[in-house]
Amino acid sequence: MPPVHKNHTIIRAKTRLPPGNHAFLHTLSVSRNAQNGPATKAAPFYGHSSEFKTEKMKRYKEEFGIPDYDIEILTDSKKLADIFEQTTAICNNPKKVSNWLMVETMRIIKEKSMDVSDISFSPANLAALIKLTDDGSINSSVAKEVFEKIFDEDIDPVKYVEENGLKQVNDEGALKKTVEDVIAANPQSVEDYRSGKEKAIGFLVGQTMKAMKGKANPAMVNDMLKELLK
Repeated sequence: MPPVHKNHTIIRAKTRLPPGNHAFLHTLSVSRNAQNGPATKAAPFYGHSSEFKTEKMKRYKEEFGIPDYDIEILTDSKKLADIFEQTTAICNNPKKVSNWLMVETMRIIKEKSMDVSDISFSPANLAALIKLTDDGSINSSVAKEVFEKIFDEDIDPVKYVEENGLKQVNDEGALKKTVEDVIAANPQSVEDYRSGKEKAIGFLVGQTMKAMKGKANPAMVNDMLKELLK
């Protein structure tokens, strides 16, 4: 807290920000001199924390190394800052935590016309989702699907993935059979790729992912296609 002179007092007033931002506390320094001059604003003060936003921003930059824009948004809301720090403490991956909050979380909030303060999922479940992607248990498209369930219902992602058969298929034998079937079913795309049209392989990857119900490892599919199409 800033030093308080004997002729001043500190008043904390809750201010509601526009939708998409969390309410936070402003600290006002009010003069009690003979003229009763106007109140002057100091830096934002968050809840019961003794850390001001400028201090938090500096700490995030030094401790987590995330982009300045992310830092600005995350520290503008105590709710987001708390989720970010608690999730990072569990999974030790600040950049991925920030990415999930800045991209998917904000997208859903916007789509549902919600406020940041309405977020109800637990840091533990977001951290568990990040671990599932890091260890290759699920691919990115499945992760987004699971995150929507986490956002809406705060489900356990590990249990949800198991119960719904969403684990990524990394079995080379199973993938090879599907890739071979896709190649056989799409001779024009195969011919296009072999004649130098690199984009054609994207179609074949997509067809393979569709056949595998989105559970294949995209990088493995891409590599296998290139190898079989030599």
